[in-house]
Amino acid sequence: MKISGNVVLPNGTTLTGDNTAEYLLNTVYKQYGNAAAETDAIFGLAAAQVLSNMFKNINVSKLASVGTTMNTMAKERHFSMYVFDENLEKLFSRQDSPLLLQIVRRIRLWAFI
Repeated sequence: MKISGNVVLPNGTTLTGDNTAEYLLNTVYKQYGNAAAETDAIFGLAAAQVLSNMFKNINVSKLASVGTTMNTMAKERHFSMYVFDENLEKLFSRQDSPLLLQIVRRIRLWAFI
């Protein structure tokens, strides 16, 4: 949310950096109960808006923030990804992956160019 900004859901709820975890891990289930289609829709809408906001008006500084945030999230096991290529999977599977570290370094370098 620091990078992408707030997300406003169709039900009027505004997700911020302060309330997103609580809402998506708890409140949404209280509001919609066992209505899986509705909760799935909320998660889908929130994710789509976050990604749209994150890459709207992208610049080098914003891209550097994305890289730094993804690196931190990966180290803290809050970010994961799936790679279909076995060789890339091996490279990315280690936290100290030279490829991953190289990507983060390049993103940081671009921020200062």
